[in-house]
Amino acid sequence: MVAPATADFLARAATGRADDALGALLLASRAPLVVAPAMEHHMWAHPATQANVETLRTRGAQLVGPDAGPLASGALGVGRLAEVAAILAAVRLGLEARRRRSLARALDRRRALTAAAAARYPS
Repeated sequence: MVAPATADFLARAATGRADDALGALLLASRAPLVVAPAMEHHMWAHPATQANVETLRTRGAQLVGPDAGPLASGALGVGRLAEVAAILAAVRLGLEARRRRSLARALDRRRALTAAAAARYPS
């Protein structure tokens, strides 16, 4: 989970840059990625940022927010960090989905023999 995710982070993650610890961790990890963007509304609306977001979504990242409201600069618009409860809910959903996939993979490798026969009882 990355929160707040800046426009710079989104660009580096979308292009696979690993020039710092966070970028290297993202490339090495197989864990689900939850990203909570937070930036000025003009940055969020920029076509480059939207293209980076689409790339991350295509690769399976889940984005939470951004929300609309007052921003750090005092402006109003979309770019505000999502509420903590919404971010945590997305993390929980990602972990539950991963757990279900892990269980399905574990069960997929198992073999079972099932036998059935008719039971006849004397009348």
